[in-house]
Amino acid sequence: VEGYAGLVIEVGDEKELIHQLVGVGEQMEYELVTRVHRMTTREETVIGLVVDRPASNPFMGAGPQGRFRALEDVLGRGTQASLRATVTLDDPVPPDVDLLVVVAPENWDEKRAYHLDQYLLRGGRILLLLDPVHAGPLEAPAGQPAKSGLEEWLAHLGIQVESGVVGDFENFLMRARRTQRGRGGEAVNYPYWLLLRRPFMDEENPAVRGFDQVPLYWPAPLSLSPEALADGTLVELASSSDRGMVRPDLFGMDRADLRSEAPTSIEELEVVPLVARRKGAMTSYWRGKPIPGDDAAAEDADGTADPAAAAEGEEAPAVVADGNDGDVDDVQGPERLDEGEGLLLVFTDAELVSDDPLWHAQRLGPAYANGFSLVQNMVEWM
Repeated sequence: VEGYAGLVIEVGDEKELIHQLVGVGEQMEYELVTRVHRMTTREETVIGLVVDRPASNPFMGAGPQGRFRALEDVLGRGTQASLRATVTLDDPVPPDVDLLVVVAPENWDEKRAYHLDQYLLRGGRILLLLDPVHAGPLEAPAGQPAKSGLEEWLAHLGIQVESGVVGDFENFLMRARRTQRGRGGEAVNYPYWLLLRRPFMDEENPAVRGFDQVPLYWPAPLSLSPEALADGTLVELASSSDRGMVRPDLFGMDRADLRSEAPTSIEELEVVPLVARRKGAMTSYWRGKPIPGDDAAAEDADGTADPAAAAEGEEAPAVVADGNDGDVDDVQGPERLDEGEGLLLVFTDAELVSDDPLWHAQRLGPAYANGFSLVQNMVEWM
């Protein structure tokens, strides 16, 4: 008989408790190491959370935190770091932020993308969860994928976000399909709610090693630079199975199931990259270009600024953080960088850490919420 069992960890005067060891299962090593690390780490780590597109959740209630309230709770309580949930990229990232979790950016201007670029070059660590295809818990996407505004910057780093949505005809979840009488109805096999599974996850990387059955909800495909893959600065962390397929449009997906969507030819199936890591030396997308939003640097009509000089590699003026006239007493922003080193992880789905998977997990099984554990592990690793 398997009864209740718990484990107490003591370090000095601190205590941590792991409840119900029987239910922890394969997560035992992760739970143990995470707690020991939290109890023995004295330097504070700061996580900055950037949530750009809040939206109401009809099943969990509308609120100021939008549809990523559960993620904020996971990062705030489930890691040994201090969470700063109010970070924006309208200004340079504060220097004490050790890691940025950027969720569902939409139609960002160049100024925000530039601040993200500069943070990365300063040695920053970024977990970027894109959301090109989004819908509610019982809705299906329609129209064209949303744009983050980071597409050109990511392409410069060798990570091209393609249009369409990825299905997997080997590893997938089920979802409720609309009926003629209304929402809900029968549950169908749904290839566009796919599962990241072994061996299509990089078992050499601690960020994803040991995980299995991680759901992605309408992910978009990635194309990765062969040159960056060859020199090791870019790594594919996870992909669809070898029975993956890219659906070029999003229309009629509320009716999609395996019977109607299954490819007719094996040549249509492929392994599609979905999660990528970029690490090491890189150059700024804005190298040789004016700083976005810096009107003084872009102005050349009256000879007060010379964009050509910046293009030749001269140091651009530092950003004035407090917005006044640039006197010597002004607080200066970080120095502009054209080169640097950082760490970037990119998902093509933010739905895996929205509140919706928790709603599904309560009704259909815990696998629907496994994305939270993976993202938490990635944050700990980074």
